[in-house]
Amino acid sequence: MLAACNNSNQDTPEANAQGAPAATSATADQTFAGSGTVTRVEGKDVTISHGAVEAAGWPAMTMTFTAERPELATSVKAGDRVSFEFRKSGGGATLTSISKP
Repeated sequence: MLAACNNSNQDTPEANAQGAPAATSATADQTFAGSGTVTRVEGKDVTISHGAVEAAGWPAMTMTFTAERPELATSVKAGDRVSFEFRKSGGGATLTSISKP
């Protein structure tokens, strides 16, 4: 009887959610790539109007990325077409590289 209770607990959402933090951690370290047009640069924040980033599950949109290093933001200006890489972080994204094709 107890064995049956233990088996059914493993199938509950609560039991299955125990592995979720590890999956979230792996996703947080994953780098994604996109391309688009810089619409604004302010300090370390770079706003890019970009196409869909399918690997991240993102549709095309305009989004502000925080540059991992200040020189990433100072290397571009509004109107520049760019290719970029980023990491998801919290509710936003950290820009890890950016270049003009």
